[in-house]
Amino acid sequence: MRLNYINQADLAVSFTYEGYQIGGLSGIDYDAKTDTYIAESDNGTDGKPPAIFKFQFTGLTNPDGTPKINIIGTPIPLKGVSNVESVRFDPNGNGFWVTTEESKPHIYHYDKNGVSTKLKVPAYIENGARADLSLKGATFAPDGSYFVSMERNLTNDPTGYSRILKYDKNKNLVGEYVYFTDRPSTVGATSNGISEILVLDNTHLLVLERGFNANINEHANPNQSVNPVRIYKIDLSHAQNVIGQSSLSSAPSAVSKKLVFDSRNPSIAGTLTTEANKIDNIEGMTLGPKLPNGHQSIVLVSDNNFNPIQAKTQFISLDIEDSLDYINQLDIPFGTAVNGHVIGGISGIDYNPATGTYLIETDHDPSGRSIVYEVRLNGLLSSNTKPELIINRTLTLQGHNQAESIRYDPHGNGFWITTEEKTAGIYHYDFNGKLLNQFHLPSWMNSRIQGNLGLEGSTFSPNGSYFTSLERNLKAILLDIHVLSNSIRMDRLRMNMFTIPIDLQA
Repeated sequence: MRLNYINQADLAVSFTYEGYQIGGLSGIDYDAKTDTYIAESDNGTDGKPPAIFKFQFTGLTNPDGTPKINIIGTPIPLKGVSNVESVRFDPNGNGFWVTTEESKPHIYHYDKNGVSTKLKVPAYIENGARADLSLKGATFAPDGSYFVSMERNLTNDPTGYSRILKYDKNKNLVGEYVYFTDRPSTVGATSNGISEILVLDNTHLLVLERGFNANINEHANPNQSVNPVRIYKIDLSHAQNVIGQSSLSSAPSAVSKKLVFDSRNPSIAGTLTTEANKIDNIEGMTLGPKLPNGHQSIVLVSDNNFNPIQAKTQFISLDIEDSLDYINQLDIPFGTAVNGHVIGGISGIDYNPATGTYLIETDHDPSGRSIVYEVRLNGLLSSNTKPELIINRTLTLQGHNQAESIRYDPHGNGFWITTEEKTAGIYHYDFNGKLLNQFHLPSWMNSRIQGNLGLEGSTFSPNGSYFTSLERNLKAILLDIHVLSNSIRMDRLRMNMFTIPIDLQA
């Protein structure tokens, strides 16, 4: 997955509407039913309170068009609150939700009548939040869950480790997850914080990281994006839940992340580092309308802090492209030996996001045995690092060779392998190397496997089903069918490469 720049529309820092100076926009959300956006100012100006503004755009997601901004309706004042950071439409159609970075962080629901109610935040979050660095982002999942992110770490947590809170559809706090933000050396600005989060589905989120330096003048360097942003994709399905922990360890288990957008990436630098288009202090992020190519769009908004130095408010559209892109690689020199085993002939690999480890296996080492390694591949998912292989454990699969595919057991009980040996089979081992179960292909199938071309691949689906595949087709079946005195020969009846579903409960 990656995000591609499409277009942008701007508002001058001095722009006013119905007595409100529109700026300081820290959050944005889109309603597909009405093709309408809402955005909120974090703090008002000229005696005005923070407010919600409604927008519609023409041409924002058209790369060839000149976008136009249409502000609609009357601004909705948010009286009695300050430092509003994120805004989302209520998924049930009843108003909207905002988060704040007030002296103590809060979450408010404003119904259609403008009546506000406060969602409970744990005391250790309220008391441990750092001034103006607390509840920054929020997003609703399709199942009604509500995720809220901290901009920076709590005072009792190690530097760089922010929390993402999860409330269920009944607004009960059910989860807290740890996210580690980029450090100054990797962003060219101050240490990053989480500016916004955005749900893609019930477990996958986009995280908008931003470093901010208020003293950078947008016009000081015409060839560089100011206060750059990075967007990462994360998966919380197997992330460690630290709910109730008022302080984290010095090195807590953080969710893994994959970079999908970098405002300083050379592929878009020609657009986003020009004087007219350079990015400055993006804080809001929402899904936008579907694009003509069938892709989903994303819209970003900047917070100009009502500051002439930052010059404008930007609305930027991006295209979500599902793709496989090269990031990095790690090479193991030929003949490298670890724990008495030469690493090579690797035929299978699998990843466990809960532990951040990989299983790899050799089909056979020089001694003829299949070896399984549990490893960490530090830095492999970053294009800016030299990856490192760390081996946690080594197992020898006694009695088996030609191991071809390996998968972690979906229930956390060891791993599964397929083999191309005769008889081709499927084997379930625990993490001590003990064989727990085994399955063999039917004899009619095994007898027709061509040499070393049997069970080569395997994978588990989300519902627990297990699929295996043959590397090549089975040998041809030659049949002689006699009807009365006439002989009909059906030769070369072939079974081509196919997938075999295995019922592990049988």
